[in-house]
Amino acid sequence: MANLKELREQFAEAAADIQAFRNRDEWTAEDKQNFEEVCERYDSLDEQIQEQERVDARIARIAEVEERHSQEQSEARSEVGKARQTRSIERGERAPTEEMKLRAFQKWLQRDSKAGFSLSDEDKHTLRELGYGENAGDEVIMRRYNSNRQSAGQWADYNGINCQPQQRANLTVGTAGDGGETVPEGFVQELETTMEAFGGLRRVCRILSTESGNDLPWPTMNDVSNSGALLAENTTFGTSVEPTFAQIVFNAYKISSTPMIASRELLTDSAFVLPSIIGAALGERIGRGLAGYLATGTGSSQPQGITVGASAGVTAASATVVDVDELIELQSSLDEAYEGGPNVGWAMNKAVLTNIRYLKSDTGTGYDQYLWQPGLQAGTPALLLGRPVAVVEEMPAQTTGLVPIVYGDMSKFVCRDAGPMAMFVMSELFRQTDCTGFVAFSRHDSKVIQSAAIKKLTMA
Repeated sequence: MANLKELREQFAEAAADIQAFRNRDEWTAEDKQNFEEVCERYDSLDEQIQEQERVDARIARIAEVEERHSQEQSEARSEVGKARQTRSIERGERAPTEEMKLRAFQKWLQRDSKAGFSLSDEDKHTLRELGYGENAGDEVIMRRYNSNRQSAGQWADYNGINCQPQQRANLTVGTAGDGGETVPEGFVQELETTMEAFGGLRRVCRILSTESGNDLPWPTMNDVSNSGALLAENTTFGTSVEPTFAQIVFNAYKISSTPMIASRELLTDSAFVLPSIIGAALGERIGRGLAGYLATGTGSSQPQGITVGASAGVTAASATVVDVDELIELQSSLDEAYEGGPNVGWAMNKAVLTNIRYLKSDTGTGYDQYLWQPGLQAGTPALLLGRPVAVVEEMPAQTTGLVPIVYGDMSKFVCRDAGPMAMFVMSELFRQTDCTGFVAFSRHDSKVIQSAAIKKLTMA
């Protein structure tokens, strides 16, 4: 497998190949086929680079934990070290290391005595430090908070709120707010980031995290129909003219990962990577479930999708094809008050984007210009009419009556994460097959808080 440096070099070559095709005046059928192959290679390399970056980060975390573990084992070989460690644990003077947290958390997941796992005194002390208690119940609460890290130039911050957040979480057990120590992040990061990997919209929308899931009113005001008035000297300013106030209410709709069943053999033989295995599986399931609603949810007893909340921009002349003029018209339909924002861009699925890659605009100079401009290096976004494109596979195809493309200020599409995520370990339910079940629940809602800020293209 190519390393990250080689992947980036291949990505740059693919970008150059695309540019070479685009400079041709005439295309043969073979050229078109080759262009599609190059575009597929470009997309594949982009995805591989992102995946390799995640893998490298994960390997670095594991190596750090293993190094700590090795140091602790060396120390434990000394009888004096063992005695000193035991006394400090009994006095509660030693804070648990990340490795201790990881081992204790895994044993907590595996703690069913019938499976042959038990908790040492050190594990029990660590669990108490984390807020578990050695006889903790089967619920794990995963508390969210937003990271303020910004992506590599694709989507900017909006009034100090990152519109492309990478989320992490703290884990506590029982009542929300207990504990407060950071449980080994391997599990939580896998669940959170894997969930977002399926949600192209979560990378560009505004994330709103709340402690609980009660209804959350979001006030709105519309004053665009009112203007200032010219006054003569010594003239009254007249009667009051009020803006129109309203509110949008965010709910909290529960999404289940559905149970993941793990055999005792898996729990035993793959104990060290257990958080990654479980986190990735549950995160993918929740991510797939949420992503569809963020794109096309009706807003009635479920989240409102961006294609539903956006306002009408353009209706295509065809039921299956979008042309250059319609894309330009859609972009122009967005009010300039929103067009100038840093978070303005497109959203569509990959198949629609592939079709758009062939579209050209007539520059009037005898040379046509492609609307889509690929990023020439990894981390640089491809642009469509000067704006970045979010690939959202859950968005509709170019089919009669559907909305395959939206354009606008993505910070006006808000996804609410309501309360902490929760995971349950089901030790007895699947004991007949010598297995343990894991399931996660998460509550969310989404709405376009200003429909004029996001425009949609609807097929005829």
